[in-house]
Amino acid sequence: MTDHIAAIIEIIGGAAFALSGAAVAIEHRLDIFGVLVLALTTAAGGGVLRDIMLGVTPPVIFSNPVYLAVCLAVSVLFILLTFFSRGRMFLDYKTRMQSFINIVDAVGLGIFAALGTKASLAVSRNYLLAVFIGTVTAVGGGILRDVSVAVPPRVFRKHIYAVAAIGGCVIYCILTKTVPEWAALSVSVISVIAVRVLASHFRWNLPIISDGQGSEKSSFDK
Repeated sequence: MTDHIAAIIEIIGGAAFALSGAAVAIEHRLDIFGVLVLALTTAAGGGVLRDIMLGVTPPVIFSNPVYLAVCLAVSVLFILLTFFSRGRMFLDYKTRMQSFINIVDAVGLGIFAALGTKASLAVSRNYLLAVFIGTVTAVGGGILRDVSVAVPPRVFRKHIYAVAAIGGCVIYCILTKTVPEWAALSVSVISVIAVRVLASHFRWNLPIISDGQGSEKSSFDK
């Protein structure tokens, strides 16, 4: 797979994460500037962490203005669509917003898990490191997004999130030894997306240690 194709795929993943960040920001009633900042933070966070850990400075995102431009553009379009459609197009707004967040988040998670693993293997054939880097790349932006709106990061609590990313990284490491790179990448991304969507739909979660007292849930948890 050429670097050009990989860059296009990363832009798609970044756009998906930008939409996820924008949607969460809108749900938590941030102003327009806050929505854009959270969208870009979600889109860029994982990639920046990946590059720093791999010793790539400055991070690739700052040398490729197209990436940030696309993420910013899709965020602005989403803001406009939400503003003009709310109350008409989104009849059950909260439910539809949560479904939208889950889908675009799954796409971004799958793409960044695979690309993060790919980038790590290009530097070192240390597969343990590759899985770690791939997972951090996938979940880093989401953690920054959730912390910014003061909710427990999904990676620690929701619908097989980090586990799905780890699985995608492991799949890529295994397949890249025997099949073409594009095939390994495709299977890894699709696997993560499938697990996340199914986990969200059927509400699959890892066991939670409860204090027996219960706790209040926000709409973000539903």
